[in-house]
Amino acid sequence: MKYIIAIMIVLTVGCKFPVDYDVSVGSRWPGGMVPYCTSGSFSNEERITDSMREWEDAGNPTGIEFYPEPCGPGVLTIISSLEYKATIGYNETNVMYLDRLSMSTSSITHELGHVLGLLHEFQRYDAKYHVKDCATTGIDNIAQFDNPLYIEENLQFDYSSIMLYNACVSITSTPITYRYGPSDIDLAKIRAIYMDIYP
Repeated sequence: MKYIIAIMIVLTVGCKFPVDYDVSVGSRWPGGMVPYCTSGSFSNEERITDSMREWEDAGNPTGIEFYPEPCGPGVLTIISSLEYKATIGYNETNVMYLDRLSMSTSSITHELGHVLGLLHEFQRYDAKYHVKDCATTGIDNIAQFDNPLYIEENLQFDYSSIMLYNACVSITSTPITYRYGPSDIDLAKIRAIYMDIYP
């Protein structure tokens, strides 16, 4: 099965810029269960599990559950690195690289969004009508398309998505709100993917 790694580099605190894009997406994690293991040491490993709890959203379950498991096939391997990148959705190989020095909460949560199947919000089919300057290459040079894991038209463009970059500039009257955790619409997308529930 083909898989993709979504990559970001943190150039300044809180400012994330893309390095590479693709339009390949894996499938849903079977039963919404995401086994994971860690490889290497991290400066603040609790931030990983804290970010996982954000996506599980106990107050309004999203249909997913992260749980520790020995590394092996079908297990998300979280690797200590000096960059942030992750495979998108469930694949033959599932990896997430985290910068062991910065361990940025927003970056960890962003990468987990990719793991669960989310693309960057500026890769939506209608992104060019909402934001600009999200990438050094220009948004017109980034592939926009429907995420095959849910019906994207059923959910509005999210100006508060954790899957946006801080570099993005709104071209509408709605300002961009930057977050450290998933927005309500981010969580709604996960429910759409794993529970087939739309707002």
